[in-house]
Amino acid sequence: EEEEEAVEALTTFRSEKTRQRLQEAQEEQAQKHSERHYRRQTLIFSATLIKDTPWRAQGKGQKEKEKREERKGPERLREESVARLVARLQLPEHPTVIDLCPQGRVAHKIEQQRLECVATDKDVMVYQALLQHLQAGGGRAMVFANAIGEARRLAGTLNLLRVKAVVLHSGLQQRQRLKHLDIFKAHPSAVLIATDVAARGLDIPAVEFVIHYHVPKVPSVYVHRCGRSARGSALVGRSLLLMSPAEHWHYSKITDILGDEIPLTNPNGQFLQQAEKRVVTAKKLEAELNKATNEARDQTWMAKQAEALEVDLDEEEMDEEDVLLAAQDGGRHRKGGGPSGGGDKA
Repeated sequence: EEEEEAVEALTTFRSEKTRQRLQEAQEEQAQKHSERHYRRQTLIFSATLIKDTPWRAQGKGQKEKEKREERKGPERLREESVARLVARLQLPEHPTVIDLCPQGRVAHKIEQQRLECVATDKDVMVYQALLQHLQAGGGRAMVFANAIGEARRLAGTLNLLRVKAVVLHSGLQQRQRLKHLDIFKAHPSAVLIATDVAARGLDIPAVEFVIHYHVPKVPSVYVHRCGRSARGSALVGRSLLLMSPAEHWHYSKITDILGDEIPLTNPNGQFLQQAEKRVVTAKKLEAELNKATNEARDQTWMAKQAEALEVDLDEEEMDEEDVLLAAQDGGRHRKGGGPSGGGDKA
């Protein structure tokens, strides 16, 4: 009996040892197979690697010189942006960073220029630059503005000056945006007046000239605006930044990102005097057209109100004030406040 128990114990021990070795071998093989074929990788793609810093919060209560000393260069900003991204997404430390952005943040094929002027002269400078560009045989151009109202007004002025200008902004419906883009692409020397909705995500061929009507408030937007030109097989591109004295603060943020000043240029005197006269005349004409449009819109509104109240509208006897009084009185009657409704007391 003792021998049988010893043999049974030895057999059990060997079985357990064999099963343990087999399990370890299977686990080792599975781990090697997983590392070889199913190793997890995390890839993150971004059009802009540097995250804009809260410039307004920097250096409050300090002098301008101290503020500029506290600003950081592009390399430091990139390192902090990557570190912030790694911490937020809980990625492994020391990731591999592949930065395809060209040195200086703007492609070397783009010629950058800066023109300083007062805000009231920007329309003249835009028209003068476009006139010089188009008369030299240049292709499509884009003008970026910070506000929808400015984009609409500028497009109207340029069309009166016989420049093929179309507008693109966030206030348009999608079908209107596509229609305007088709018009812009179909004309080899058209001008697109746009807000920053067109600063990225659009691949429009043969755009040779970009004008910044306003200095962008976010530095990276300047880079994206410039990137609309010299795309693909295009050999060269131009960028002209119009800067008023009030926009110098935003310009200084851009130079911190670029690492250098944008070369200063002067307006071409040959086109400037001619452009100034035309722009003044176009502005006056645009003001009259806007006035006529507003009057027609008001007249249409008055006619609709008179029709709804069943009032005969006689232009010689009834003015806008009469229609408003009739509309108010009609509104009270519809609420049950008329003479027959018991709303007025005797």
